[in-house]
Amino acid sequence: MTDLQLIHAGKYDFAQRSRQTTHGTFLSLTVSGQEYSRSYTPGGKPYLIGHNDFLSLTPPGCSIDFSYSRKRENFVLICDIPSLAFNEDESAISIAYCDTRIPLLPGKKLETAETLHLRSIFERIIQLKSSPVPANIFIAEQLCGRLLAELAIPDSPSTDKTRQDPAEQLKISLDNDLHFCKSLTAHAHAIGYSPEHLRRCFIHKYNIDPREYRLRRKLDRVFLLLNDRKLSMKEIAGELGMKNVTHLYSFIRQRCGSTPVKLQKKLPI
Repeated sequence: MTDLQLIHAGKYDFAQRSRQTTHGTFLSLTVSGQEYSRSYTPGGKPYLIGHNDFLSLTPPGCSIDFSYSRKRENFVLICDIPSLAFNEDESAISIAYCDTRIPLLPGKKLETAETLHLRSIFERIIQLKSSPVPANIFIAEQLCGRLLAELAIPDSPSTDKTRQDPAEQLKISLDNDLHFCKSLTAHAHAIGYSPEHLRRCFIHKYNIDPREYRLRRKLDRVFLLLNDRKLSMKEIAGELGMKNVTHLYSFIRQRCGSTPVKLQKKLPI
């Protein structure tokens, strides 16, 4: 990457509970010791919930509320990336490349082997950053680009089969809408088909209405968020793109016949 400037590279292994604002683009790897981590957009909207074995990308101006135990091992790279853009309304982050924009995931849960591999890259970047030799800084910044590539959302293969398969394109679009910000109509317009045509294609291929598929994905997300006992109901509602807690209660009552609190008590810790 030619427009990425690495400002800081550090490894942290001490217990800490704090809240900070990102003064650059934060590219982070959490290996262990995280008790909780919740980040918010500059406007205060929930952006991302962190985990152990987790790679994350946080734009400038966001706030991060976190707690680590003495078993902490995490890495943070602070970068200036002019080509990075953040759409706060949709919590969508992307980077310019070859006259187009590549969408990026805000975070990615890793398998153990992936964590170990990425940890070696972070450690190498830290080592190179401490060098006064320009060539080493250049290598470090190119490795940062390699880490960003881990969060890139690939397009469907540009084959005739894929272009003729709008149902698959809709499924990918729905799966990438992590905070349920877009309506089905917005998904359809972004793909380039009418909502009704996409609906028929989706039902034909997956034997489920796309609206029901989206609701089931949202319910799966509810179970995941309720399992994090440190999250308030308001924060959970925000993660799901709901305007208030009343919508969360109504959704859970309709889908499960219960309240969020009762449902939470039934979930394994």
